[in-house]
Amino acid sequence: MARQFQSPVAVVNEAVVVEAELIDTEPPVIEVLRVEPNRLLVGPECPDSPNIVEVTYTLFEESEIFDTAIEWEIGQQRGTAVIERIDDETFIAFVGPVDTTGILRISLSAIDNAGNFASSGPFSMEVVKCIG
Repeated sequence: MARQFQSPVAVVNEAVVVEAELIDTEPPVIEVLRVEPNRLLVGPECPDSPNIVEVTYTLFEESEIFDTAIEWEIGQQRGTAVIERIDDETFIAFVGPVDTTGILRISLSAIDNAGNFASSGPFSMEVVKCIG
């Protein structure tokens, strides 16, 4: 006599919900808020004159910022800036010390966690010898 078995597998009609993850393809947006001073004086005749430029800027990004950098150059003098984060979007950088006269060029860049790169600049400012 043959035996019949009921199938142990049940068919369930369930909706499967899959959350789609949006892919970040937009680079950060860089906005320079303030550059101080607007003209830099250098030289031993003005010892109280700062030879550092302060740049305040914001980075707007839906995901997180991975890194930001500032590069500067004037004549043969080049460098990167020390950057401090003020809040989630605002940064302050200190360019210099600068001891060469001429045109100082400053460029900003940022990269987000998705690898999207943005740059701004260079913007320029005049560096002149201080006459005491």
